Amino acid sequence: MMDNACPFTEEMYDWSKEDIKSFIYSNSSNDFIYIKFTWEELGLTKQWYEKECRGLENDLLIIRREIDLQWTKASDNSVFSEESLDNVFLNLKQSIGNIFIQPKKDLDEDIDTFKETYMVKLYKPLIKEKVYFIGSDVGGGTGNDPSAFVIVDPDNMDISGIFKNNKINTSVYSSVLHSLIVDHLPNSYLFIENNSLGSGVIGNLLRKIPSRLFFDYKLPDKDKKKILHKAPSNIKYGVQTDKTSRSLMIDILFDVMENYKEELYYPEIYDELKTLVYSKNGKVEHDTNAHDDIIFSYLMVKYSMQYSNNISKFLRDSSVIVSNMRKVISKDYLDTENPNELIGELSKPSIDIDIKEYSQLVLQGLSSEEILKILARPNSRKERTVNKQVLSLFNQLNK
Repeated sequence: MMDNACPFTEEMYDWSKEDIKSFIYSNSSNDFIYIKFTWEELGLTKQWYEKECRGLENDLLIIRREIDLQWTKASDNSVFSEESLDNVFLNLKQSIGNIFIQPKKDLDEDIDTFKETYMVKLYKPLIKEKVYFIGSDVGGGTGNDPSAFVIVDPDNMDISGIFKNNKINTSVYSSVLHSLIVDHLPNSYLFIENNSLGSGVIGNLLRKIPSRLFFDYKLPDKDKKKILHKAPSNIKYGVQTDKTSRSLMIDILFDVMENYKEELYYPEIYDELKTLVYSKNGKVEHDTNAHDDIIFSYLMVKYSMQYSNNISKFLRDSSVIVSNMRKVISKDYLDTENPNELIGELSKPSIDIDIKEYSQLVLQGLSSEEILKILARPNSRKERTVNKQVLSLFNQLNK
């Protein structure tokens, strides 16, 4: 009942009755609102919490339920130990707010529900200019199979935002992702599961924002040069999900739980982690009446970064770009009023840079050494300069 209810948000206090009704309809399949406040949000103190725990004889199970509002669904065949799950629970991050997305009508003229509003819960402020990887698990919108996405910072694997909705159909979901990219994160990429439902979403978005969709090559990495720009049929949009890739994703999840738990310190992920169980045939899957859509949205990104033949094309680590620039831009060009001035002494510019050429090299996923080697080729101009557009780009990245 709680899973199917619309999540409460304090922004509702400022909405009209019609806006609230529309939001409930868009985000609920049972017309209920689920409202939950933690004891910290209610202004209670750590001393109060400790006193209540003593009053419950420090019974962890009861404390979780009665004070922390955590109804455990873990069973005897749970994939992860109570100790590991407790470690995640005790470090859960709190949301810093929400953004609200309205689907764009021009994506599919047959959809007549564009007054609907969908909420993305934020855990870090979104930076519009930044490149995020948005992993997405696509459901059918029947109430039992949610669609979800997570906004991941590829620089450090922090999750900035989480979305989940068990009612939204694939057409409207396509429009939500379209609006997310166009209005909020225009430099980011969508890593969408390319199963039967996901393929429909990918097809919708290829008509509008093809450059924002992750794709991979079907051939091994060593053969990429043979197909680049020559055989579009060898390009596969989205993240392949089959028996092999799912097994590898599960392996990644075990590794993260063992060595990088901080990547999982989010309430929505914790709620799914504790419901993962071993089936009778030893397969890892979610328990009855539970879901794993957010976990696998996150794993879409992790898996692609680790196993994709083409991930270098999409890695836009701004620190790498800045590192490249440090080697070719003179200190005289920098904004000296910026307290975060570049570290180290920079040589005077000796390379003529064209912004289009530089961008193309970055988009191809070349390393800083490869880019500098190409840019350092002799040219016919006697005077070496730095393009002003490059300087503008550099200053923006440096901030």
